[in-house]
Amino acid sequence: VQMGCGNAGRTKEYKKPEKRPATYIAIEKANESGSKLLVFEDNIIDATALAAWHPGGKQLIEMCVGVEISRFVYGGFSLVNSTPYAHPAASLVKLKDFIIGKLQNPYLELLFQKKEDETPGDCYWRLSSRTPISSTHQICKFIRSDLRSSMYLPYFDIYGKYLTLESVALGVARNYALVFTLCPSIYICLMQMVAAFNERKVFLPKYKDVKLTCKDGIEFVIQKRAYLSKFIHELPIDTPQNVASDKNTVLIRGPFGRGFTMQQSQFGTIIGITLGTPVILFADLVGYIMRKNIYKASKVIKKTFQLFENETYDKLDDNSFKFVLLSSFRKKEEVIGRELFEAAEGISKEFCFGNFEYILRISEEGTPRWDEEYFKNCID
Repeated sequence: VQMGCGNAGRTKEYKKPEKRPATYIAIEKANESGSKLLVFEDNIIDATALAAWHPGGKQLIEMCVGVEISRFVYGGFSLVNSTPYAHPAASLVKLKDFIIGKLQNPYLELLFQKKEDETPGDCYWRLSSRTPISSTHQICKFIRSDLRSSMYLPYFDIYGKYLTLESVALGVARNYALVFTLCPSIYICLMQMVAAFNERKVFLPKYKDVKLTCKDGIEFVIQKRAYLSKFIHELPIDTPQNVASDKNTVLIRGPFGRGFTMQQSQFGTIIGITLGTPVILFADLVGYIMRKNIYKASKVIKKTFQLFENETYDKLDDNSFKFVLLSSFRKKEEVIGRELFEAAEGISKEFCFGNFEYILRISEEGTPRWDEEYFKNCID
């Protein structure tokens, strides 16, 4: 990573470093060596220079060293002991002054390859459907008819990453996770495979029924709250009889973020702790673990089960990897993914794979509080 040593009083002699592509690993190593770098979408930012300028104080910037900050910049999330703040357009323009490099993002072109006379980048999408999955959440599907990409979406390497959605009408942006396992066409087939597996019946779906490319649309789990999520929940569906106007389109860019940094031979126990909606970040990982377990079990019971054509199951160590998912919701009707997670845990236990455990807490039902003692016992 090429570093610059910016400060608030830059002189005319100050020269920005040459921009070079890098990875999160390179940024981590640079920060361990004394640099202070952070990330905004796929831009590498000189945190030292940004902290010196930042009107909100340098402490907030220093807390974000090594972190992707778009969720804080757009106001969707806040740091500890601070309140969410959606930064104005002028701040986003100023942020460009502190860019010293670009992250390698091989999935940007794969996801958003547009017409031949255009370059990969921002794309405008229209809402094509909404599917409720809980009392508070819907899966919102966006389409763009002129994409040429036929990218196979469930890449293990982009699990946990997210896209930036921006309303053309509101000028408001938020980050939403890329989640494929909960998409209706995939989820229905996945649960059908589980049912067939439990009955020891062969399962080979029609692959054309499992929509796996962004040409078929991109779907997000969105909770109806305020600003952009409320806007999306109230958008008119784009149909031949009701063509959405430009003001009802959304801008989508990405994918961004570290995602899950698990290696192909990942071992040991990993604990995921989620409160509410963020549990969707782990749906793809759990879906992969379950499909892998079904594949391994199929050799024992001598039946064929396969959901994704040509999917390989060489990720995660077979002998020592375990993922424990703790998920908390206020009400039972708000829970997301329970059927999937319980099915995955059941298969793991039945065949003694021991690589997945699901712990659900419903706060209204008076289940044990997740305090310090609880987590100590959980880890032990």
